[in-house]
Amino acid sequence: MPEPKKSKSRGKAAKSGGPAVLSVSCEQQAASSGTNPAATAKAADKEETVPLRSNPPPDGASTAINMPTDNDLKSSYNSLKGKEMFLRLQGKTPLTLEFKNLSYYVRVRNAQKTILDSLNGKFKPGRLVALMGPSGAGKSSLTNVLAGYISKNVEGDILVNGQIRNLRKFRKNSCYIMQEDLLLPHLSVYESMTCSANLRLCEPAEKKEAMVRTILDVLGLAECSSTRASSLSGGQKKRLAIAQELLSNPPIMFFDEPTSGLDSASCFQCVSLLKELALGGRTIVCTIHQPSAKLFEMFDQLYFVAKGRCLYNGPAGAVVPYLASRGFVCPSYHNPTDYFMEAVCGDDSTTPVGDAGEDSATTDGDQQKGECMVTALAEAVRSGQCAEFMRAYKSAVAKEKADAAILADNASATSSSSSSANSNKNPDQSLANNDSDSNDDSRTGHFSTGTLNQFRVLYVRTFLSIIRDTQLTRLRLLSHVSVGLLIGMLYFKIGNDGLKVQSNAGCLFFCMLFLMFTALMPTVLTFPMEMNIFLREHLNYWYSVKAYYLAKTLADLPFQVIFPVIYGTIVYFMTAQPLEFMRYFLFLTICVQTSLVAQSFGLLIGAATNLESAIFLGEIW
Repeated sequence: MPEPKKSKSRGKAAKSGGPAVLSVSCEQQAASSGTNPAATAKAADKEETVPLRSNPPPDGASTAINMPTDNDLKSSYNSLKGKEMFLRLQGKTPLTLEFKNLSYYVRVRNAQKTILDSLNGKFKPGRLVALMGPSGAGKSSLTNVLAGYISKNVEGDILVNGQIRNLRKFRKNSCYIMQEDLLLPHLSVYESMTCSANLRLCEPAEKKEAMVRTILDVLGLAECSSTRASSLSGGQKKRLAIAQELLSNPPIMFFDEPTSGLDSASCFQCVSLLKELALGGRTIVCTIHQPSAKLFEMFDQLYFVAKGRCLYNGPAGAVVPYLASRGFVCPSYHNPTDYFMEAVCGDDSTTPVGDAGEDSATTDGDQQKGECMVTALAEAVRSGQCAEFMRAYKSAVAKEKADAAILADNASATSSSSSSANSNKNPDQSLANNDSDSNDDSRTGHFSTGTLNQFRVLYVRTFLSIIRDTQLTRLRLLSHVSVGLLIGMLYFKIGNDGLKVQSNAGCLFFCMLFLMFTALMPTVLTFPMEMNIFLREHLNYWYSVKAYYLAKTLADLPFQVIFPVIYGTIVYFMTAQPLEFMRYFLFLTICVQTSLVAQSFGLLIGAATNLESAIFLGEIW
């Protein structure tokens, strides 16, 4: 039967319950790195030509005593088929991202400060790329420029598949997952995924629900599908953010510090997932600060920057021999990334330090060595010496692999050798032969769905977030009732007293002032925290600004009407205002309009400024 055969070939991935384990084990590479840096480079470089999927287990492998039934095999096959569908790049052309002479600068007090200085690089599909460097080196700036989040004060060329990048089309076919976990806290995992699917997919409801269920199962989020985002762990939040973007199946994915704030186990799971996504045909680019040796071995390409200049661009496994060729030898049993980072920063802890009186001189010497290292490596990259070394390194590795393949062919049967030959194809060639191109670049609309559908989904999502934030809703109701009673007692029955006209005018003024502040300040305080979520979703082409604004305003409209009506009713009757329906109706109408106008100003202030400035502007407005 064909189905059991496919299930058996994926048995290792199904048993792991998460991303499939690489064919080159991290333990073997770690062992080699402890004895010989060159062996480390050769072993780690094997990840560049790892086939897009692991090979079937060899014949004669041990099997379980209890044989699975046909239903079990079919269920396992369907699960693996769903995993294959979303981890692999289906129906879209892989994209190669290339940049030439890329520079970026900012204005600081009428002076120009260079952030990125004439960078060159090429990121191919099927590879997991690490952007590394010290703090302030320009990693995040480079990611923002490549992702299209920064377009001003940028010089140079950015190419996609050899052509000048069209920013609008590129952002439709890429996604950017930021360092912070930007999720709505009051929505469950399933609700967040459903909203994302309804905003980004033009498919029948049954198909969208099946896609959501499959992705949650693939990423290990099915068990917590009913859990709110605020109750998730750091690793689960990161996987949920990735799951939301996988719905649109982007060929290029950018990550800013994906392992930030995670423990070692969660870091390994996160990077393993990124590796699986890369092996599926995507271009995965992520900034990472200082990974462990085990995590670093999973990356295919390293792009190291310092002071806005490129110090290394090549296979991650070749960094140790390359540094040795330039005169910077990484000590044995030392993490290459730690050594690289410490040496560049002028804090080489591998150099023995003398007594306390020599500490200052040693520190100054290390800083000078670090500056010299940055200058030397940057010049080597600029002059092409780094690229020449990489060509020689890849030729040597290819020769070793060819010799190993000959030995394997002589020792194995014809069937196994045929399977090995098919699996050792260059992933770039297989990706280049993918003729399917459904990137939908010819579509004239900016977003996947219409404005009406965007408004409907955003309205439901915003309304659910409001009613589930019970603490804020109760405080708003309590403040309107309590302050209404307080004003009613202070100005008790002054409406019928002609001698207290001034007091009555003061009462009405205070009523409007209170309604203005109660509508303005909550919006000013809460919207800046939601602003980052809006920017991520809007810049990833989830929805338009007008759909978001209308949904945000109308979802809160019932509360902006009910609370002022309750407050106005209490004040109107306790202060003994004229018992005329038209007067009463006009008074409540003015109260509601004041509240709505104040809310709109709160959205404006919260969107234009940070939290501290928003509080100050809200008070003086």
